[in-house]
Amino acid sequence: MKQTFLLPVLFAFACGEKGTALPIGGSASVSDDTASASSDGDADGTGATVCDEVWNHNEDGVAVQPEVCVAWSPISLETMTWYDAASLAEGEAGGCGSDCPPDAVGYCDTLEDLGGRSDWRLPTKRELMDAAQSLPQIPDVDGRLWTRDSSNGATGNAWTVDLGRPGSAMSLGKDDDGIAVRCISDS
Repeated sequence: MKQTFLLPVLFAFACGEKGTALPIGGSASVSDDTASASSDGDADGTGATVCDEVWNHNEDGVAVQPEVCVAWSPISLETMTWYDAASLAEGEAGGCGSDCPPDAVGYCDTLEDLGGRSDWRLPTKRELMDAAQSLPQIPDVDGRLWTRDSSNGATGNAWTVDLGRPGSAMSLGKDDDGIAVRCISDS
């Protein structure tokens, strides 16, 4: 009986911290009186994204991931190759080596000010896998999505993650034009 009681108490104590770690350094504060994010992600009027325990969508279809406070764009309407999805900077950050995208502009750059954000980029393999394994689950799950990461040892391939199958990643040829994109924003 003591073990049954002790586990929820430890869980509540461990989850009671005010700061939430962000995937790219820093932390975000979460106040106890915040029930949900507003439709524009700025519930307190300061421009800061407010996190909650559920995925929140704004009128543009941008979803804010619980606890880590990163925003995800809606899934692209069209599928595309990795070369069309990734910008040159994203490809280089993902280790494209000798097989980088030819253009400086990728799909995420075309989103401009979607949801009031201007820092949209292609997610890493780890970011997509974490979103796929998050609880509650990421909404609008549909098939494989491109990451910015090239496959080690096979620079002609890039990693995809299937949000419908948490933990599932596959290296595919960068010229495969049947993969969709979902962009991420850290601000």
